[in-house]
Amino acid sequence: MSTSSDASSYVTFKEATELAADGKSAKVHVVGKLKKDAAGHIVGIEYQPQVDPNYFAFVLVDNNNEESTR
Repeated sequence: MSTSSDASSYVTFKEATELAADGKSAKVHVVGKLKKDAAGHIVGIEYQPQVDPNYFAFVLVDNNNEESTR
C-alpha cells in the first residue's frame, strides 16, 4: 500500500544502481515487466515452497530492456 507521503521516484535499473553508488538512500520504484519468451510465456519465476516457502524470485525487464532478478 502506498500513500501520498511516500516520496519516491520511478527509475530504471541503471538509474537505481547509480543512485546507490552515489550513496543515495531514497526509495525508488523500478518500472518494468516480467520477462517473457518468444511465445509470450513468462519465464524466470523461481518458487519452491518445499525448499523455502518464503523465497520468491523473478526476472524483471525495465523500460530500457535491462534485466534483473529480484
